Amino acid sequence: MKNLLLIIICFALSQAQGQVRTGGDAEFLMVINNENTVDKPVGSPYFPGEQFTLGTVKMEQRDPLIALLRYDVAQEVMEIKLRDNDSEVMKLVNNDRVIYEIGEREFVWNSLNVDGTVHTGFFVKYFDGNSIKLLGKPVAKLTEAVKATTGYGLNKPARIEIEELFLLVFNDGRVEEISLKERDLKKAFDSDKVNSFLKENKIKSVEDVVELLTSYEDSLN
Repeated sequence: MKNLLLIIICFALSQAQGQVRTGGDAEFLMVINNENTVDKPVGSPYFPGEQFTLGTVKMEQRDPLIALLRYDVAQEVMEIKLRDNDSEVMKLVNNDRVIYEIGEREFVWNSLNVDGTVHTGFFVKYFDGNSIKLLGKPVAKLTEAVKATTGYGLNKPARIEIEELFLLVFNDGRVEEISLKERDLKKAFDSDKVNSFLKENKIKSVEDVVELLTSYEDSLN
């Protein structure tokens, strides 16, 4: 009777959370239950793109898992396929000790308070220094559908867009949201070294900010 009860409980959990895969390279992966959405928003919830990309899942005390990955920002889920022709899409339980590498981007699970707003989910780790980190937080922005007000008008479907917030995380716990502009960087640092760098270099991309932070960290050594 106890064994029967245990089987029933395990079955209920698998239906609620997705089937747990055990054995082989799929160990600890859960199958995602796909739910059809009648009014699917225009646009894509995935970052940096819709397609699955070859990447790596790094877990503590386990060999790295080579798999196809894509990040659903709206659901805060890192989707995993073991083979390109697999029909099943899987995931791991969210864990800040698991690192996902998609192309040159490294994704980690975290929770940060930014000016009173708590952002929880996957962050892109762009720079990881001794005194400062640069993280990117993809955020899904949903615009609700609008019905036409006249018989001649057209309905506007709901639209989803992905924006990326850029965050400086200092080793004293301070977190500042920045744009990729000189004025925000000057304000965040108030450093002669940073000001000197900005006089000689233009900030046009996240790679430029990484170069600035690398120069700043070198000056502290």
